[in-house]
Amino acid sequence: MVVERGLASGAAIALAALLIAVAGCGGGDEEERTAHSEGVALAARLPSDDALNIAIADVTAIRRTLGMRAGAIPPTSSDEDDLAFLNEVSPALGVVASGEFPKPVVDAALRRAGWVAGVAGDEGVTAFKISGDAADLKPMLRDAGMKPDDGEWVAADNEFAIAIGDGLLAFADDPGDARPVVADDPGDPPEELDQLDGDGELITLARFGAACIDAVATIDTPGLAGEVAFFTTATPDPDRVKGDGIATGRARVVGDAVRVPIRAAADPSGEPPALLALQADKLDYDCDG
Repeated sequence: MVVERGLASGAAIALAALLIAVAGCGGGDEEERTAHSEGVALAARLPSDDALNIAIADVTAIRRTLGMRAGAIPPTSSDEDDLAFLNEVSPALGVVASGEFPKPVVDAALRRAGWVAGVAGDEGVTAFKISGDAADLKPMLRDAGMKPDDGEWVAADNEFAIAIGDGLLAFADDPGDARPVVADDPGDPPEELDQLDGDGELITLARFGAACIDAVATIDTPGLAGEVAFFTTATPDPDRVKGDGIATGRARVVGDAVRVPIRAAADPSGEPPALLALQADKLDYDCDG
């Protein structure tokens, strides 16, 4: 099972530039479960029912962990912090990383972001939960040549759209897909995300729908150990986890998933360790036993 670096289609998990064996790993108490609840609630606004890949980044916490000032985005005075920040946040940027959206708007959204969540699939949409009044970004949208149309701002070539809500911004590949994200009804999160506990600052979920694996999730925090969760349609079995150089002996069953701790990255600016374990094909779940 190879997971590409990018929020791509098929079995790929998250975008290039889309865990928890920290203190409390596997605890699952109420304090831990609510640590990423805002991010899960943001993801619930996205068209996630049929999404192949979902990623959530706690931008505020990532900055705090890296010692970055509030509102900082690359480039800063620290190349190492910039790299670590991008490695952690980029998977959740989804369609925003395509480069087609107006850069001033994207930069403004990221500076003010508390959370970012993105999905890929038939509908590619990314949502930002931001501080302040999102409506003050309208002049930037006008300057970029975008026009208001039925609750969205649409590009002149009709190729993409941005919607503004109460402390929310939604970026969509197609007009019509951004507006529902900022509506009053947030919807329900994917059940796999709802099962994840802990305080990971980057969470990715890839849906496979193949063999016995429904989905694979990763949970990461810069500089700390991570965790991979294999959601299976069969009875979860820790002995089916296969890894190369991974401490698989500590795999355990939590709910519908087998959870596998992943060692922290040796380099603080390196890739998120749990996501990297999948990208490098170092970890798998053997459905055949």
